[in-house]
Amino acid sequence: MDPVQGTKAAEDHADAVVDILERIRTELLLTIAVARMAPRAGVLAAQLIKGIQIPFLGRTYSYSPTRGMAPAVFDVCDPDGLRPGWTTSSTTVAADLLLDALTFGSEHHAWGGRMWLPTFFSRWEEDYRHQLAAVHGCKPRDLQIPFFGDLRKLRNDVAHRGGVARADGAATCEILQWFEAGDPIVLTHTHFKEVIDRFPWLELAQRPAAAAAGRGGPTCPPASMTIWNCECVRQHLPTVSRSVR
Repeated sequence: MDPVQGTKAAEDHADAVVDILERIRTELLLTIAVARMAPRAGVLAAQLIKGIQIPFLGRTYSYSPTRGMAPAVFDVCDPDGLRPGWTTSSTTVAADLLLDALTFGSEHHAWGGRMWLPTFFSRWEEDYRHQLAAVHGCKPRDLQIPFFGDLRKLRNDVAHRGGVARADGAATCEILQWFEAGDPIVLTHTHFKEVIDRFPWLELAQRPAAAAAGRGGPTCPPASMTIWNCECVRQHLPTVSRSVR
């Protein structure tokens, strides 16, 4: 290949890889934010309704219930969200049951963060994995990365095994070694921080070994692009660069 053409091809390939990684990073952070905010917001709402004052950004907030008393029920299908009320219907749940469910550390509270696993893993498995494979000139199955293998095990135990780590599942994770067999899978801020810190950015930037061996066909980019891509990832995603050094 002509040196000029080779450089241009390397630049185009690197730009395509970085674009995908930037979109993965945005979705990673947004999904974590929603997973953490949803149950946390419920906890704060429950505390307010129970009469606990909430400090936030230098101010203290409290709740003054209509009619001078706490609501008896919440309508879970109201277009504005959870509407407090005093009349039962097919779409209302008893207020005391909901408030207990929203308590920090409850099973329902844990479920909110736990649902991040199948949500984000499906985005990787069904979308981003295919996009990167197309850019790298290989097949999606060639992208075999232990980090995502761990997410698969965690997701499977959440989705199919009641959210409990199994001896042949989440308890055997290579990178995200969080749970032993029998442990409930509950994600806290420390788990999400480790997900971000240990996310395999540079592994994703590199062409898989299977493609390097020629299985990717004529569309495979030259092996020299691996170093180029890694440097581009460090330049364009500075926060990623700090986490992988």
